[in-house]
Amino acid sequence: MAVLKIILRSGKCISVANSGLVARHCSAFHGFQNPLLYNPDIQSKTRFYSVDASNRAERKRGPDRILPANKLSGTMPDSTVEIKFDNRHPESMIAPVSFWTILQDTVARCPDRVALSVKRNNETVTWTYKEYEADIRSAAKAFIKLGLKRFHGVGILGFNAPEWHISCAACILAGGLSAGIYTTNSVDATRYVAEHSRANIMVVEDEEQLAKIEAVYDRLPELQTVIQYTGYPRSPGVISWQKLIEIGRAEPDSVLMERLEQQAVNQPCCLIYTSGTTGNPKGVMLSADNITWTVRQAKLMYNWRYDQESMVSYLPLSHVAGMFIDIFLSIYGGATVHFADKLALQGTLLKTLVEAKPTLFFGVPRVYEKIQEKMMEVAKQNTGLKKSVAEWAKASCSAHYEAKMAGQGGGGLSYTIASNTIMKAVKKKLGFENTTGFYSSAAPLSEDVFKYFCSLDMPIQELLGSSETAGPQTASTLDAMRVNMVGKCYPSWEIKIDKPDEHGIGEICTRGRNCCIGYLWDEKKTAELIDAEGWVHSGDLGKFDQDGFLRVGGRSKEIIVTAGGENVAPIPIEDAIKAEMKEIISNVMVVGDKRKHLAAIVTLRTQMDAKNQPTDLLHPDVKEWAEENGSDAETVPELLEEDNEDIRLDLLEGIQRVNRRAISNAQKVHKFMIAPSDFSLAGGELTPTMKMKRHFIEEKYQKKIDQMYEHETQSSMW
Repeated sequence: MAVLKIILRSGKCISVANSGLVARHCSAFHGFQNPLLYNPDIQSKTRFYSVDASNRAERKRGPDRILPANKLSGTMPDSTVEIKFDNRHPESMIAPVSFWTILQDTVARCPDRVALSVKRNNETVTWTYKEYEADIRSAAKAFIKLGLKRFHGVGILGFNAPEWHISCAACILAGGLSAGIYTTNSVDATRYVAEHSRANIMVVEDEEQLAKIEAVYDRLPELQTVIQYTGYPRSPGVISWQKLIEIGRAEPDSVLMERLEQQAVNQPCCLIYTSGTTGNPKGVMLSADNITWTVRQAKLMYNWRYDQESMVSYLPLSHVAGMFIDIFLSIYGGATVHFADKLALQGTLLKTLVEAKPTLFFGVPRVYEKIQEKMMEVAKQNTGLKKSVAEWAKASCSAHYEAKMAGQGGGGLSYTIASNTIMKAVKKKLGFENTTGFYSSAAPLSEDVFKYFCSLDMPIQELLGSSETAGPQTASTLDAMRVNMVGKCYPSWEIKIDKPDEHGIGEICTRGRNCCIGYLWDEKKTAELIDAEGWVHSGDLGKFDQDGFLRVGGRSKEIIVTAGGENVAPIPIEDAIKAEMKEIISNVMVVGDKRKHLAAIVTLRTQMDAKNQPTDLLHPDVKEWAEENGSDAETVPELLEEDNEDIRLDLLEGIQRVNRRAISNAQKVHKFMIAPSDFSLAGGELTPTMKMKRHFIEEKYQKKIDQMYEHETQSSMW
C-alpha cells in the first residue's frame, strides 16, 4: 500500500493511506519517473493523488518533488516554503503535482481537442492540446537556449493571444518566473517590472509594446532576448515568434528535462504584479502547488466538466483572474479558449461571444455594467406589447432568484416560460446560449447590476479573490448566492475575520495551500502579509452572516474616519449613488477623512474614443438630461462653465435620495463636485483593473475638495 507521510506545522507526523487517496502506478512522461503520481480516472473524471512508495529513491529529482523547508513564506526568487497541509479536509492532504504533470495529463486525455482558437486575417487558427504542448515545449527549450536562467523572469507584454499562453507555460517549464505586464503600463512602469523580475527574456506583442522596451534597454542588464509575437520584427536583434519556435525545435528534449528535474512544487514559478494603487506594484510569488492545487479546488467547487467547457479570453492575462482562468484552469480542465481582439471592450466582445458561444463567462463588474448599459439602451426602443412582455419576463426571473436566495426554491410556471422563451432569445443574441456560469470578481459588484442580470436569467456568481491567494478565496454558486455577498469560503482552506469590532467586521484572512509564497524582494511587506501561523492578511474588511456568507466592506486603508470618529466604508455609498443615477454618473469617489462630513467627487458619463478612453463629449443620455434641465452644453467643460442651478439641484436630489437610506448621519454625503473629466487609465485615476487610485484622485483635486469644505452650506458644485 502506498503511504504518504506528512509533517504538519505542529511537528506531528501523520500517514495518509486510502481515505480517498488512491495509489495508482504509472510511467512518467519523457524519461523520468514521477514519484508523486497524478492520474485521471477516465470513467469518473476524478483525480487521485498519492505516493508511489517504490519510487522514493527518485524523489531527489523531478518537478513533482517537495523540497525540505522550515518556513511558510519567502521573498527570494528561489525561496522554498512549507506546503500548508491540513488534515481537517481530505482535499488539503492531496499530494502536490507540478504544472508539467497537469499539462501532460490533459494532453494524454484529449490530445485532439481544440485548446486555443483565434481569428487572424478573418481566418480561424487553432491549436489542439497536442499542438499546444508541442509549442510550449519548443518555446521552453528556446527560452533556455536564448539565456533564461532559473528563477529569472520572462516578461510578457501584449494583448491576450495564444503566444501569451504558450510563453507563460513555457517559462514555467523552463524554470523561470512568468511575469505578465499590463499593455497600458507606461515605459517606466514596464521597466520596473522587467527590472524587478530580473527578466532575461521579454515577449512583446508588436512594435508599440517593443518601443517601451527599447526605450529602457540599457537599464535592463539582465535582459538577453526580445521576442515579438505578431508582425515581423524590424528592429535588429528582435526575434520573431516563428523563429523562436524553430530554435526550440532544434534543441534536444534533454535540455528541458534537465530543467524539469531541478524543479520542485514548493518553489516560485510565477509572478503576479499587483495593480499598484498606492505605489510601485508588488511581485506576488506563486508556487506550482499554489497553482495546480487551487485550479483543482475551483473545478471541484463549480463542477466544471472535463474537456467540455469553453471560454473567451479578453481580461488582462497579467491579472490573476485572467491568468488563473484562461491559462491554468483551462489547461487543467481541457477547456477551449477563444481569443477576443484588442477592441473587445470597445464593442467587439459581443461578436466574439456570438461566434464562440462560451459555456463559462468571467467578467469584472465594469464589463457587466457595460453590457447592462447596452441592454438598457436597446430596451428603450421597446413599446406596447413587446415592452409589456419583456417586463413580465424580467419580473418572473427576478422573482425566481429572489425566492431561491430566500431558500424558497424558486421556479414556477411563469419563470419556466420566461426562461425558455424570452430570455433564451436574449442570451442567444449575446452569445450566452450555452453559458451555464457567469462569474465576477476584482471589484465589488453593485446590487443594481446583480439584480439586473438576475432579471435576465443570468445570475452572476460573485467571488472574492486576490493575487496573494492564487485567485479565489470565496465562491458563490447557483445554489448558494446572496446579493451584496461574495459567497462562502472553500471547504479546503480557511478564512477568518481577524480582530472583529462590535459589529463583527474585521480583516479577512486566508490560510491554505492557495496562499502565496510572499512578495519578491520585499521582506517588510511579506511580513505584513503572512503571519507566523500562515494567515494571509488581505487588508479587506468583511463580516460573515449567520449562514456563512461573506460580505466585503472595503479595504481597511480606504476606510474614512470622520472628525467625529465614525468609521465609514466608501464603496457601498459610491455604488448606491451610481445606481441611483446610472444614466448620468460614471464614477463616484467619496472623501471626508478627518472632516466633519462626507463629500463626493462625481464624474459624468461621456462618449468613448477608439481606445475606450472617455472624451469630453457628453453621453447621449447625459446630454438629454442636461437639455431637460435647460442646458445647451455638448461637453463636460461647457456644462461646468454654465453652472446651471437646475442641474446642481437634480444631482443633489439624487444624492439626498441615497442619504435617506443611510444607516447613520455619518454615512450621508453632504456636498459634491463634478470633475472636469471622467476617471481613466490615461488620466492616471484608474489602475489597469479599473480600481480607483484614491490617493492620486484626492491629490489631483485637493484644492477643489478644500473649497467644498470652506462653507457650511454648499455654494458651488464644482
